[in-house]
Formats: sequence, C-alpha cells, structure tokens
Amino acid sequence: MKPRKNKLFVIFMVLTLALILPINRINNSAFAIPKDVPDWDKSSLVFEGNDEVDCPEIMSEITNHGSGNMTGTVVWELYYAESGNPKNGSIIDSGTFGPLESGESEILKVNLQDIGGEAGNYMFKAYQIDGHPGTGVLWSDSIVFIPCYGEDVDEDTNGDDDDEDTNGDDDEEDQDSDEDDSDDDEGDNEED
Repeated sequence: MKPRKNKLFVIFMVLTLALILPINRINNSAFAIPKDVPDWDKSSLVFEGNDEVDCPEIMSEITNHGSGNMTGTVVWELYYAESGNPKNGSIIDSGTFGPLESGESEILKVNLQDIGGEAGNYMFKAYQIDGHPGTGVLWSDSIVFIPCYGEDVDEDTNGDDDDEDTNGDDDEEDQDSDEDDSDDDEGDNEED
C-alpha cells in the first residue's frame, strides 16, 4: 500500500505545481504595474463641500490633502442640468488648476453670466494627478443657481421706475381735473 500512496502523493504534487506555476507567472507579468505609469506625487485632492453662489459666480474649494505636493496641473469640468443630478448633464466649462502644495487650497470659480449660464444645478468635476492609486475622479456638491441677471430682470426694473413716474404724474393731473370739475359743479349750484 505504501507504493500506491507515494504514487498518489507524487501525482498530487505535480498537479499542484502545474496550477501554481502559471498563476505566479500571471501575477508577475499580467498584473504588474506598467513601467510607463508615472510615479505618484502623493497628492490627494478633495472638494471641501463649502460651495457658494455669489451671483453671477459659482465656486467650490478644492484642497490637496495628500502628504506630497502636486507636480503638475489637473483638469476640472463644470457640469449643468436644468433639474436633477448635474453628473447626468452636460459639460459647459472647463479649465485647469494647480499645482497645489500639501494642505493648499484653490477656489474653482466660474462667472455663469459670461458663459450664458441658466437656472439649474451645477457640479464641478476634477481629476486626481496621474498615478493616484484611488478614485481618479472627484465631484463637488451640487450647486443650485438662480440667475440675478438677464433681460427679464432689466425690463422689470426699468418698467417699474417708469410706471411709478407716469402714475404719479397722472394721479396729480387726475386730482387737478377732479378739483376743476367740483368747482364747476359748485358754480352751477350757486347759479340755480
């Protein structure tokens, strides 16, 4: 019985090695980090959550919370949706920012009047520096914007001022006419 157990043991070992060796080769080559990926600078960007509207501008603060300084600039994009989640909307502006030192912040700011921004929901999207091991994309909170500019605002303001002056003059004229009429009525009564 011993020779049979030895045979089974040898077969088991051969099969085990046949499975392990290809797996090690996969780990060594297929899952290795490609050599053309840049070294990560240890920066890590975070939106602070203190988004603001100072019409006609919207803004969001982004900070490098990483232990290293950014070695280059990164792209940001501004998304817009009339209602709902701006992530499902369209890109209406973009730019770059940085580099930021560790702990340093920058405020991303867009003048919506300059780009024809409308009422709705806005959200900034930024990208981590190349080589960042975590999520490569980050989003600000949604920013609700109601324009403080436009044709309607200007027309209402001008229209109200003009109406007040016209109404004031008309009222005085109406009062003068009423007084003249009552004088005439009194005069008519005296003659009777």
